[in-house]
Amino acid sequence: MYRICLVAFIFCLSSCNTKNSIDSSKWQMLDSARGLSYRITETGKGERGDLSIKYFGWKKDDKVLQDTAAEPQFLVEQLITPELTGNKEIKRLPRGTTGFISINTGILFQQAYSEIRHYTLFFSGQLTAEKRLKEDSVKLESLGVFRKINILSSEKALDKFTEDNKDTTWKTFIKSNPLPASIELTLKKEFLTKDKYDSIKNILSELLPVSEIKLPYENDFWDLDSAIIKQELVYKFVIF
Repeated sequence: MYRICLVAFIFCLSSCNTKNSIDSSKWQMLDSARGLSYRITETGKGERGDLSIKYFGWKKDDKVLQDTAAEPQFLVEQLITPELTGNKEIKRLPRGTTGFISINTGILFQQAYSEIRHYTLFFSGQLTAEKRLKEDSVKLESLGVFRKINILSSEKALDKFTEDNKDTTWKTFIKSNPLPASIELTLKKEFLTKDKYDSIKNILSELLPVSEIKLPYENDFWDLDSAIIKQELVYKFVIF
């Protein structure tokens, strides 16, 4: 998903057709940790309402340029609306309020990517004892690069699979537990670059005798230091 978002975003910027611009001053910070700010152009009256947003353009210097290219609505549906739905500043705005929301995509993408699982280590059958998994997790913690380390024994993996999949007809054909033990790893933000990601993968291969290292987003990883994603997209909003 993240790769699709980035590719479409880069295409949007490279093919951007600007029509006019508005002054981008007087913006208020909405959520600095997620790169969100807003500007009200008209304050409504009455009860609180629901949020509707539509792509408008992007910031350049101190101007907001209107973009007549294809709308990157994928960002609205997959990233932006979920971020704004529970925001207390947006929720308090009355119906009839209009304005603009600015999204720093570099910050937003990095925040979203920092919260997912980056590596899964699968262990072969003789290494599934929980004691051994805990010993290996201590080794991993000593590297100082992981924000989250989650141990999943083969028994816990089976419990999770059974909980997520109510159809248990497979038990008729498979009598033993086929799922391996694993350790799920999430990197700290400062290690979210392509070079560090690959380097840590190599360290993991040498450090632990695992049967497989799975990289869920290996093909979707982009260099988060890239200047192309340090852009601010602008969406027009209305409370209705």
